Order: sequence, then C-alpha cells, then structure tokens
Amino acid sequence: MLTRRRVGSALLGAFSVLGGAKLSAFAQSIPDNRADQIKAAGKTMAFAAPGGDLGRILKAILADFTADTGIRVNYLEGPLLDIYGRIKAERTRPSIDVYVASSVTEAKGIQEGMYTPLDPKIVTNLAKVSELGRSPNGMGARMGFTNLGILYNRKLFAANNVPPPRRWEDIWAPALAGHPILGDTTSFYTVLYIAYLTKQLGGNESDPQLGINYLADRKSKLLAVVRTYPERMQMLNSGQAWLTVDVGMTSLPETRKNADLAFVTPEDGSPLFWNAYTAVKGSPNPIGAQLLINYLISDEIQARLARESFLGPISNSVKLDEELTKSIPYGERLARMTPLDNGAIGDAITKYRDLWNTKMTQ
Repeated sequence: MLTRRRVGSALLGAFSVLGGAKLSAFAQSIPDNRADQIKAAGKTMAFAAPGGDLGRILKAILADFTADTGIRVNYLEGPLLDIYGRIKAERTRPSIDVYVASSVTEAKGIQEGMYTPLDPKIVTNLAKVSELGRSPNGMGARMGFTNLGILYNRKLFAANNVPPPRRWEDIWAPALAGHPILGDTTSFYTVLYIAYLTKQLGGNESDPQLGINYLADRKSKLLAVVRTYPERMQMLNSGQAWLTVDVGMTSLPETRKNADLAFVTPEDGSPLFWNAYTAVKGSPNPIGAQLLINYLISDEIQARLARESFLGPISNSVKLDEELTKSIPYGERLARMTPLDNGAIGDAITKYRDLWNTKMTQ
C-alpha cells in the first residue's frame, strides 16, 4: 500500500516558500554530495510503472537501488494512462514520486504541469544523456528507445515458401491475405502505426484519417483485430496468425521464448517509441525521486535494460555487445528512425479511436 511520508521540516519550509517553482529553484537546500542527499531524502517512495516483463526487470533494479541507498521503493503497477489519470486526480496531494510515462503521457504531463524538472545537482548522469534522451524542458529522461516493426512466425513463412517481410507494404502482400492481425486503438502500438502511416502518406499526427483509411482499404486482408496483447501472442505462437505490428521491446523477448518467431525493423523506416522517467510535481519524496532517476539513467542500468529489455540506451557512452546493437535503436540504427509528435497524438487520441471505430468495425 502506498503511503505519504513526511519530509523534513526544512524541506517543507522550502516548498512552502517556493510553491510551484521549478525544482532548480530550491537546489540551494540540497546537499552537494550524494551521501548527504540520501540522508536528506525520505526513506520510502512510490514508483509507478508498467507490469509484465518490463515490470519484473524494473522491480529487480529497484531492489538494488534500495540495497544501495536504504530508500524503500513501493512499486505501483498498472496501465500508464490510468496511472496518469491518478496523478492528475491527486494533483494537490500527490502520492507518487516517480512515474514511468509513455511517450504520450510524457508530452501531456509536460503540457499540463504535472512534472518537476530534473535537478543536475542530484541527477548528475543527465550530463551524459543525448538530447533525444532528455524530455523537453528538462522534465525527465527517457528510459530507452524501442521501435515499431513486424513480429512474424518465420516457420509458417518458410513452410509456405513466402519471403519474410522486409518492408511495411509486405504486411499486405497477396500471399499473406487472411494471415495478419492488428491490435485496436487501445494499443498504443496500433496508434503509433496509424500515425506513422499517416506521415508517410503526407499527413500529420494530429489527423489520422490518411492512415486509418489506408488500413480500412485493406481490412479484408486481416485475419482479425485482436484487442489484447496476450491474445495476439497466443495466435502467433500457435500458428493461427502469421504476423502483427509490434515494438522491439515486447517482440524481442518473445523471440527468445519461441525460436519460430522473428522481429524485423522494416527497411523503409520505423517510428521510435519510448517511456520516460518523470518526477511528479509536489511528490512526498522529491529528493528521493531525483536520486532514483539518476540511478536509473546510469550507464550500468542502461546496459542492463538493453540486455534484458532490448531498449536502446539514451547515452552514447554505454558499452554493449556488438550483436545486441544490431537489434535495438542505438548508434547508427537510432539515427535512421523517426520520432513522432507524441503531444499531437495525445491531443488527437479520441479522434484516432472514433475514426477507427467508424472505419474498422463496420
């Protein structure tokens, strides 16, 4: 159960004077060295993030942080959009210290004033983070990069003498009619695919009509629209479906579990996706939040997330196995991928869902 703890009276005094001012404004009250910062921080904090495989890995990392600092981290697990709704509802009395935002709720939270800037006095590892690895206005740091691609059952392709997909248009090849599946717009990966298609067709992320029209014209070639991720994976693993659109962060672990599955980044380009570490404005343990984010963006933890979650690091100084760099957005591969306007996607999400329901469910 999440609890709100009291911070020291000096820190409370600083906040009462500063109110909604930026975190850097109270940096003078923060000790210079890490040991004293740990002493000044609260002894418990709340971290809100996804579940699943990523959640399991993050929980192990947080346990190491606790062993290093003595600060106990309570893990709040759930859908990121739902957690963001809770943060907004608790705006005057937050219970969450660090929130792992999606690329959309990162942008929305910055627009709506839900996060506090990272303080370089505590988040010293920020100096090594690339510009793309930083949230706008210093409001956070990305966890790592993944990209959209095609997850497919290569055993079925080989058995039917069908070439494996290499470009986005290959999803709709005549030989694959009746075999692809997609998620609906409750899946951000489907939303990302629609936004990317729209841009490739000359539109922009704020109006998904071009992308959804493209899919609607091809919906007869789909086996099904499958709402949940576990159902999509069951259909791919069983051979009921041949391929789907997914991100490397979730697809590549599946290829480890089942050698029949493979993930490909299309040759004609791919949109980037990321989650971001954000410090919730007015949180119970503001120093602890900044210390944790600093720990999470260290080269050591970035390398661990690359190995275990296939996330491309946000710092160019991270050392990785050469084979791993061929599978994730890092270095030259990262430069070839396309960041989308996630703020525009977030603002238009109702339009995406309404148009999808009109065009794809009739």
